[in-house]
Amino acid sequence: MSGHRDTGVTRRRALAGAAAGLGLAAAGAAAWELFRRIRPHYRQTQYDDLLSLLPDRDEAIVVGNVVRNKAEQIEPWRIAPALRERLNGHTLEEVAMRDVAEARLVEAAGWLMPESVALLCALAAEME
Repeated sequence: MSGHRDTGVTRRRALAGAAAGLGLAAAGAAAWELFRRIRPHYRQTQYDDLLSLLPDRDEAIVVGNVVRNKAEQIEPWRIAPALRERLNGHTLEEVAMRDVAEARLVEAAGWLMPESVALLCALAAEME
């Protein structure tokens, strides 16, 4: 016996590992492309920084249409700066909680909601 032990990775194992890695990468790329194609697409607007805060823009549009019908006039160029100012460094949840604490509520279809959320929904509906 020579006392020589092969502790290295064989060429066959290295190739199998590389093939498995490439297979996983290809599967991940295919999954990403599928996700990209099936997720909702909305036309780009100058308000996407705000609209991206909505977890479901389609549902927000439904609520926003109710808010728009109750409001005299929804002017995105006025709503957006006000929302950006309120959000300055805060999450939408924090701003909504502050609206509630300060009794800034909007009634829409029998529901009371924080003013910031209602305005954001109206903005989404306006951009539809």
